Amino acid sequence: MGKGTVPDYQVTTLLMAIWWAKMTTEERGHLTNAMAGSGIKLKFPAGPMPCVDKHSSGGIGDKTSFIIAPLLAELGFQIPMISGRGLGHTGGTLDKSEAIPGFNIALTDEQMKKAIKELNYFMAGQTKDLAPADKKIYALRDACECVDSIDLITSSILSKKLAEGLSALILDVKCGSSAFMTSLEEAKGLGNSLVSTCNSAGLVCHGLITRMDYPLGEHIGNANEMWEILDCLKPGAKEWHAILDRIEADPKAKGFCKLKDSIKSNKDILVYITIALCMALCMMSKKYKSEQEALDTLRNCWKSGKVFDRFKKMVVNQGGKLDEFEKKFEPVKKTLDSKTNCFVFKAPKDCKIKTFNGQMIGNLMVALQAGRKVASDNINHMVSMQFHAYPNQVLKANDPILTIYHPDKT
Repeated sequence: MGKGTVPDYQVTTLLMAIWWAKMTTEERGHLTNAMAGSGIKLKFPAGPMPCVDKHSSGGIGDKTSFIIAPLLAELGFQIPMISGRGLGHTGGTLDKSEAIPGFNIALTDEQMKKAIKELNYFMAGQTKDLAPADKKIYALRDACECVDSIDLITSSILSKKLAEGLSALILDVKCGSSAFMTSLEEAKGLGNSLVSTCNSAGLVCHGLITRMDYPLGEHIGNANEMWEILDCLKPGAKEWHAILDRIEADPKAKGFCKLKDSIKSNKDILVYITIALCMALCMMSKKYKSEQEALDTLRNCWKSGKVFDRFKKMVVNQGGKLDEFEKKFEPVKKTLDSKTNCFVFKAPKDCKIKTFNGQMIGNLMVALQAGRKVASDNINHMVSMQFHAYPNQVLKANDPILTIYHPDKT
């Protein structure tokens, strides 16, 4: 199938049969391994820490990959992070990466190996030789209306991960109005399918189900999300470091940690979920004696500024120009801060924020060209949305809830 020798009508017949009859865990494991084996499998020289990765099922403002990868890489883990583009109301890691001028997502196999050897990580797109059967099936799923098949979603996600040569994988299965899986039942179904298939295919896997009714961090877009990543990783980022100090280890929690108190900003959500995913991988590695040791190590590493340095080195290694990016985005940042030449949505009266309709917000950003309806759509990286309010926050009349910036102010 990966070589293109199987006719489309036969592949389509198979996909429709899978959609109709569904698959057992063993069958999904065989399909996933076959898809992963349809092309090359990456192999990196063994290091002191295992080769790991993270996968998120997608949401709005989900930028955890940009923190998780350099943070774990600084601790010695190898992270071959191969990601995708945004489609529909959810954003894509590759689109955010390309907000940095010159950033190259199309790495060769040799460039990937070199990056792992020198920096312990890279952030790139799927190559033509990596699980090519997945590309074939992905294109035909839409044609035969099998997009919503849990079996085919599972095999598509995991075939690429198995081809990365991982030792362990952490799954962030999103649930809520901003996610593809809007109900807890749907999220559990996908999570169980992914974890059981990983185990069947021989890959150690752990999954977390996290809420996605609101953005991770204050920003939704591409360039502004990348700016928020830089802001949280820079040395001396006291506001972000204070959030790290409010996280405590909890062996009984599914994410191995919890916030000491209630959510006080959307930044809290970003930091907490990032640390929870990192702690899961740390504990899966069996290199840490306790959850507290893993948390202390992650927190101290983040605060040290070394993660920021490693992120910058990765960007330079892949052709990105951070100075040019910051110079280009600075006027947008000033506009957002001043709330001038922007649309500012304010509380119409005294109220309390219950939740956000994440899918509606994501669709609005797509309409403003921050995302794409179809793969061929172009993106305007400078379109930005900033959230000033967070869940359960009490607002006064005219308090700002969110700000929208578009280069074309009309």
